[in-house]
Amino acid sequence: MAKRHPGLALPQGGVMEVTISGKQVTLRDKITAKANWHIFQRFQQFGEGTLGYEGIVDLLAAMIESWDYNEDDPTARETYDDLDLFSDIIPMLNAVGSDISRRVTGEESRSKNLPKKST
Repeated sequence: MAKRHPGLALPQGGVMEVTISGKQVTLRDKITAKANWHIFQRFQQFGEGTLGYEGIVDLLAAMIESWDYNEDDPTARETYDDLDLFSDIIPMLNAVGSDISRRVTGEESRSKNLPKKST
């Protein structure tokens, strides 16, 4: 697994891990309010369809804890520039969006796979 960043403890059972393009991506379990208020604003822009590339990268860099993309640091915004739009970036956005939606709605369970749509 790629780097874990010091100070970002992930409790067992609370981590959302997804596989994107055959690589493991782990989303942060805790996003502190004051330091990351801009992430809430970015998520609102994402929902409205008004979030540009820099905003998307800002959202992903804040939400992704670690990944298996060439040991690159997922908090470094430039690491997203060469990722594939359709097989990497959009699936990451879907996973982040689903995770944030679950947190906002209070859904407790966090899957190890991409969320499945209920029928």
